[in-house]
Amino acid sequence: GGAKTKEKKVKETDELDETYAGDELLTSNMECANEIDDFEKRLKSGSVLHQPKAAPKKAVAERKPVQAPQQYVMGSAKASKYDEAEEEAQEAREAMAEMDRFDAKLRS
Repeated sequence: GGAKTKEKKVKETDELDETYAGDELLTSNMECANEIDDFEKRLKSGSVLHQPKAAPKKAVAERKPVQAPQQYVMGSAKASKYDEAEEEAQEAREAMAEMDRFDAKLRS
């Protein structure tokens, strides 16, 4: 009993798929027919022959060569270490400047 029901459901699904595929094909064919009709109208009016030329393409900037992932990651890690060291040095300079201002206030 269960096998027949399963076969029936598969058959119904196949029919639905064919129906939807048919709708998509029909829509696609109608769009193509409309595009052809539009083109023929433009051709008869002569507007196809006198279309403005496309603007010249702008020069594309050269891209940097792509690094291997490992090189990219290593370069990134080195950069972040340098950035951290530079940041710590800047914080130390600011702390020293703050201490100098404090000392100057005490002396005056």
